Amino acid sequence: MIKSYWYTIQVAGGHVDMALGGDQGGSIRIPSSSCGIVGLKPTKGLVPYTGILPIEFTLDHVGPMARTVHDTALLLEVSYQKIFLYIHCTCKHF
Repeated sequence: MIKSYWYTIQVAGGHVDMALGGDQGGSIRIPSSSCGIVGLKPTKGLVPYTGILPIEFTLDHVGPMARTVHDTALLLEVSYQKIFLYIHCTCKHF
């Protein structure tokens, strides 16, 4: 995925602190390792794919990229909590 590579370059260059990218076959992990940053392909469905045009539903994952493992973990946690809070808030009204 071209955009994931572009986001990787932005993180590695210090233009942004963190980014989310799409991974179908290494599009987060391979460019991240080439640029010296951390990229993670999380468990399927952990980070919501809402608003992203899927290429293949069984392969698509959204994952964080950052310069450190700590920052990558923070972005993953925030991404996960956002969907958890959304589901919790919408379900408690029923």
